[in-house]
Amino acid sequence: MAREAIFQRFAAREYRSARDWYVARSQRVGDRFTTAIAAAVERIVKAPESCATVVGEYPYASVRGFPYALVFRQRSIDMIVIVAVAH
Repeated sequence: MAREAIFQRFAAREYRSARDWYVARSQRVGDRFTTAIAAAVERIVKAPESCATVVGEYPYASVRGFPYALVFRQRSIDMIVIVAVAH
């Protein structure tokens, strides 16, 4: 069974806002940001237990090349919820 990741509504809004900011400056950088977010999500899905933990119970994965981290929680064995796209 494949694990799935979804963005909580607030996290999706944070992601879109950051992506739009980068795209407004450069489509190329916006594309790199989108690719870096997808890679971070993939790392989380493949091995959520390998991620560092923020204060409390929330693990996170850094977005390589950008000053962001994806904060998440594992809702079930096959469902991960991204709760923040933190700057």
